[in-house]
Amino acid sequence: MRPNVTRHIFLKKGNQLLWSIVLTGVLQTEIFAQQTTIPLCNQTIPYSGMTYGYWFTAPTDMTICALYVPDSITSNTNHWGGAQWLEVVRFTAGPPPTSGTTNNFVSIFTSYGQIINGKVPANIVINAGDQIGIYGSRDPFCYNSGYWNMSANDGRCTTQINGFNVQLTPSGMSLCLVQGPMANIWQRTNTWMSRVFFDYNCCENPVTNDTIQGQPLVCRGDTVTFQIDSVQHAISYIWSGPFDAALIAGQGTKQATFIFNNFNGDVCLRAVGTCGDTVLLACKTVQVLKPTAAFNLPNTACVGETISVSYTGAALPDLSYDWDFGSAVITGGTDAGPYQLFWDAAGSYAVSLTVMQMNCPSPEEIKIIEVAEIPQVTFSLSADTVCANETVTLQLTGDAGFSWTWDFDDAEVLSNTNPYQFSFSVSGVKNILGEGANACGTVQHSEFVFVRTMPPMDFEASATLGCAPLTVTFNYQNPAVQQLEWHFGDGTISADNPASHVFPAGEFDIRLMLTDLNGCEYETTQPAFIKAVALPSADFTVQPGFNQPVQLSEAAFIFTNQSQNANSYQWNFGDGNVSAGNNPVHTYADTGSFIITLIASAEGICFDSIARSFINVAPDAAYFVPNAFSPNEDGVNDMFMLFGSKENITNFSVMIFNRWGSKVFESNSPDFRWDGTISGKRANPDVFVYAMDFDAGKNKYRLKGSVTLIR
Repeated sequence: MRPNVTRHIFLKKGNQLLWSIVLTGVLQTEIFAQQTTIPLCNQTIPYSGMTYGYWFTAPTDMTICALYVPDSITSNTNHWGGAQWLEVVRFTAGPPPTSGTTNNFVSIFTSYGQIINGKVPANIVINAGDQIGIYGSRDPFCYNSGYWNMSANDGRCTTQINGFNVQLTPSGMSLCLVQGPMANIWQRTNTWMSRVFFDYNCCENPVTNDTIQGQPLVCRGDTVTFQIDSVQHAISYIWSGPFDAALIAGQGTKQATFIFNNFNGDVCLRAVGTCGDTVLLACKTVQVLKPTAAFNLPNTACVGETISVSYTGAALPDLSYDWDFGSAVITGGTDAGPYQLFWDAAGSYAVSLTVMQMNCPSPEEIKIIEVAEIPQVTFSLSADTVCANETVTLQLTGDAGFSWTWDFDDAEVLSNTNPYQFSFSVSGVKNILGEGANACGTVQHSEFVFVRTMPPMDFEASATLGCAPLTVTFNYQNPAVQQLEWHFGDGTISADNPASHVFPAGEFDIRLMLTDLNGCEYETTQPAFIKAVALPSADFTVQPGFNQPVQLSEAAFIFTNQSQNANSYQWNFGDGNVSAGNNPVHTYADTGSFIITLIASAEGICFDSIARSFINVAPDAAYFVPNAFSPNEDGVNDMFMLFGSKENITNFSVMIFNRWGSKVFESNSPDFRWDGTISGKRANPDVFVYAMDFDAGKNKYRLKGSVTLIR
C-alpha cells in the first residue's frame, strides 16, 4: 500500500503569513517523488533473433510512465536505429518457469514499432507484489543490447526501485515481437537479459491557457469572485490577493471569493502539480477604488461672513460629489468647488461630503463650524440718578457669551457678574463703559449716572467717656435734612435733635440715620463711640490684722486688694510711703500706729477710696530663746529656756513638739526649764519645735521656732 502523506504549503509576505494549505493524499513512494529511470546493468553482449527481457516482483506501488529500448552496441550499423517493440505483462500464476513456458499472464502494455528514438510514453499502474515482465527489442530481427555475467554464466541483474533492491531475472520468448505478441514465456538464469529501461513515478507541472476571470476595478469593502476555467495536471489550488484583502471562500479550488479593503494588488492563482511543485498559473491586477472626501472648512466664522469650501482629496478620475451644506446660504460653486457660502445666524453647523468614483462611495466626511455673532453691547441701569452709596444694578441685555471688559468709573464693585452691582461714594457724573469682543470684532456702549452729593455725616456729643451712669447730649447741625434718627447702641432710639441719653456702664456704637431733602437716606456708625465706666469700689484686708501690736523687727504687712471695677490703685501706708501695686507688701521702719488709705481708679476718671486704722508697730522686747542646747550635765547650755527680764510677764505658755507633731513638753511658767527628757527618759538628739505666748506690759508676744538637742 502507498503511504498516506500530509504536506503544508505556506505563502508569506515579509514576516506576515498570507495563507497556508494542507495537502493530504496517497503518494507513490515519497511526497511527489520525481520521475525515475530504472538503472540496469551495463551491456556486455549484443544479440538478435528472439524477444528477451526480464521479470521482477514489484516492491512498492508505482506507475510506469515511459519505456525505452536502447540501440545495441555493435559495429554492425544495420543493428542501429530500428523501431522499438515493447510489451509489458503481469503474471497471474507465479513467475515464468525455468523449465518450460507459461501463458498465465495478462498483457498490460504494448507498443509495436511506433517510436524509433526517445522514450515510449506509458501509463502502467503496478501494485506492490505484482510479478511483472518487461520485454522489448528493435527491429529488424530483434536487435538489442544484453547483459550476461559470462564468468558466472548468470544473466541476472540487481537494481533498485523506490529504494528497494530488486532482482531482474532474464526472461523471454523464442519469437520476435514483430512475429506476434508475447506467448510461451520462459525464464533462464544462464542466458543474457535484454536491457529494456522504464521510468516510474512520473509527474507533470500544472499548465493552463486561460486567464483569471473577475472584476479588475472594485470598491473598498466589495466582495468579488475570481475563477479560472481550465488547468491541467493540478491537484490543488492556492489563491492569494492584495495585502489586506480577505479570502473568504474557495481556497483549494479554481474559484475564490475575496473582500477588498484598502490596497491594490494582484489576485494570483498557483497550483500544485503531480510533481509537488507549486506553479504560478496566472495573476489579475485589481485596483481598489477608495476615494476620500477631504475638504477644507474653517473652524469659525462670523454671521454673514462668506467663506470658501473646496474638495482637497486626490484628483481621481470619474469623481462625483455629494455636498450637504445644511442651512448655509450658497452664493457660488459646483462639483469640487470652491463654494462660496455664509450663515445668517449664529450656531454650530455641520458640513458633509461624500465622493463617488465609478459607483464607489467614500466614507462621509463631516466637519463642524462655529458661527459667531458680531458682538451686540446693550445694557440697562436700575437708575440714572442715585444717592451716594446707593446700589446701582446693571443688567446686560446684549450677547452675554462674549468676552467683556467693564469700566465702572470710580465705583465700588459689589458684584462682578451679570447682573452687575456697584455704588459710588463720590458725587458727580459717572460714565459706565462696556466693551464686548470676539473673533468677529469689538464694540462699546456707555451710560451715565448722576450721583447726588451726600450731606456731611459728622455729629457732636457732649462727652464720649465718663463714669456710669453717663449722660450724653448728641447734636447734628446740618439743617438740610428731612428727618433723622439716633441709635444709641443699647436698643433705644431717638428722633430728637439734639437728643440726650443716659448710658449705663459699657461701650456703645452710635448710629445716625438721616434722610436729606432729596429723599436720599444715609447713615453713619461710630463704633464704641461712648464709653461709660463703672464706678469702682475700694476695699482691702491686711495680715497681721489691725490693732494687733507687732514688734518692729516683724513689722512686714501683706495687703490684699479686694476692690471691684478698678484697674489702677494708690496705697498710702501712713508713714509717708505709697504704692501703686495691686497687692503690696510694706515693712515699717519705725514704731507707731498708722492709718492705711487705698484709692481705686477705673480708666483714670472714676475713683473710690477707703481708709482703715490702726497698724500698731511696737518696739522689740529683750527676750531670747536659744536654737540649740546640750543637756549633758557639763554646766554649759544644759537647759532650753527663755532668757530676758521676766518681771512683767503674764499669761505665759510654752509648748514643745517633736518632728511628728507630738507634744513632748509644756509649761505656764516663764522660768521653765527643759532638760531634754520626755516622760522622764532622755530624748535622742533631734530638732524640736516650740511656741511661746505671753504678755509683757501692754505688749503681746509670740515666740516660735526650732531648737536642736545635742548629746
